[in-house]
Amino acid sequence: MSEFLINDLSESSICIGCGLCESVFGNEFVKITEDSAGFFVAKQSKRLDANQIKKLKKWCPAIRVENPVAGTREDSLIWGNYESIASGYATNPEMRFKGSSGGALSAVLSYLINSMKYEGVVQIGRAVNEATRNSNFFSTSDDMLLRNAGSRYSPSSPLIDITRIIDNHKKIVVVGRPCDISALRQYLNSIPKCDLDVVLISFLCAGTPSLKGTEKILSMFNLNKSDVVEFRYRGEGWPGMSYAIDKLGRKHSLSYEDSWGKVLNKHLQFRCKICPDGVGSSADITFGDAWDSDSGYPDFSEKEGQSLIISRTYLGKKIIESAAEFGAINLTKFDVGKLRTIQKYHLNKKGLVWSRLIAWRLLGKSYPKFTNFNLYKLSRMIPIKITISNMFGTLKRIVKI
Repeated sequence: MSEFLINDLSESSICIGCGLCESVFGNEFVKITEDSAGFFVAKQSKRLDANQIKKLKKWCPAIRVENPVAGTREDSLIWGNYESIASGYATNPEMRFKGSSGGALSAVLSYLINSMKYEGVVQIGRAVNEATRNSNFFSTSDDMLLRNAGSRYSPSSPLIDITRIIDNHKKIVVVGRPCDISALRQYLNSIPKCDLDVVLISFLCAGTPSLKGTEKILSMFNLNKSDVVEFRYRGEGWPGMSYAIDKLGRKHSLSYEDSWGKVLNKHLQFRCKICPDGVGSSADITFGDAWDSDSGYPDFSEKEGQSLIISRTYLGKKIIESAAEFGAINLTKFDVGKLRTIQKYHLNKKGLVWSRLIAWRLLGKSYPKFTNFNLYKLSRMIPIKITISNMFGTLKRIVKI
């Protein structure tokens, strides 16, 4: 086993830059850097000993991703195990407006801080000095939550300081991509039991776009990064516009369908193409968009936001129930069957992971070990012609890496 295993993983295009390895081993061993494609990856500068490598293998999402509860029903195979599913929105109008869907995620975070006395929320938000980039925040107030509300469709490393935060706090909330939350869940399971009270929250994730995607949007506005004083990918409405405000105060905007559908999703990290867990299976609660449906497709016309709220654990279910009882969120029963229409991307992508992994295996490439996802069974939901086409398409992409 290579003493520079982390570099091997990054060079194989399967590191997602979560930052956990830098937090655990220290930046004298590992540092998150931006690669030439505009993604965050881990760069290892010192050798890892056998004990460090053993630790890494227990939680690194480039090595292993485990579904905590293997689904048996067809709906849980696709959407992950859950205790309950609802739609809803923040009763605070400002949170509902600024959030990417109905603001329910921000409202629940506010409830956990203000009523349940959690010390803070580990989350990402717009960098202070560069509007198109992300930074990590430990949010402790509604003002901070509102400042960091809304999707950030670009690379992030939310776990880069997580061990220090764990060492200094007893009750925290962590918000991250499904891969970030899976890594942290596996890490917490690997260390001696402590009295840390942590709530893990994720969201439906279609993949991480590179910084090149953001630059492409700016080029459509005829702007450079240095011209921008504010940049939002979504929020301030539902689905909300992607917009930039330049130094002259001019606002340049692009619809969600155009920004995500025609630009950002063309710049996704290759590791995301083989991810079977865009639905946040390791979280206590997963949030997403409870889109209306128009003729079998999501309706992206602007309206008041509605969040999809998936409570995956008993803890997550009790938090959502108590937040609703307190009045932080408004809940409505949700028919899980509607997910096949409004979140069709996740259904199709999860079913294609098996064929894409075959392509990786044929070329002898390293890829994470995915446990309890029933990928072969999911692949049978996809027409064989599409499955074969995806396998050969993946082969071509791997050769180009």
